[in-house]
Amino acid sequence: MKRYIAILAMLASSSAFSQATFTEAVDEFTGEDNSSVTVPGQSQELFLGWKCFSSGLNVLVLSTSYLIGDRDDEVYVRYKFDDEEPSSTKYFDLASNNEFIYFDRSQVGQFTKQAIKAEQVMIRVTDPADSERSTDTFKLSGLEAALKNLNCYQQ
Repeated sequence: MKRYIAILAMLASSSAFSQATFTEAVDEFTGEDNSSVTVPGQSQELFLGWKCFSSGLNVLVLSTSYLIGDRDDEVYVRYKFDDEEPSSTKYFDLASNNEFIYFDRSQVGQFTKQAIKAEQVMIRVTDPADSERSTDTFKLSGLEAALKNLNCYQQ
C-alpha cells in the first residue's frame, strides 16, 4: 500500500500540463528505488507514469475517479498517438486501490517506443461496471530523457 501512496503522491504532484518529469525517490528504510517518470494530463482526470517494478518497467495510469472494473478487476483502455488511429480496446489490470491501472507487460515496450516518438498521446479509460469514461491528453516532450534516469529503462 505504501508503494501506491508514493506513486500517487508523485503523479498528483505534477500539477501543470507539461512535459515528462523524472522524480527520484528512494525508500530511506529499505533503500528501494521508487523513482518514476510522470506526465500530467491536460484535464488532470488522468495521470500517466512509468515506474520500475521487480518485473521491470511498467506504465501506469492514475485515475482521479474511483474505478470498479469488471469481475477480473480490469478496465478498458484505448489510446492514440498524435493523429494516428486509436488503438483497439485493451484490458488492463486495476490495482487494489481502484485508482491505478497497470498496462499489460506485453504492451509496455511498444507503448513506450511510440510515446517517445510522439508529441502527445490521448488515453481513454472506460470502467465496464458503469461505462464511465475518462479521457485525457498528455504532452510527451522530454519523455526519453526522463526515462533514461530510470534504472530499469532499456532503449
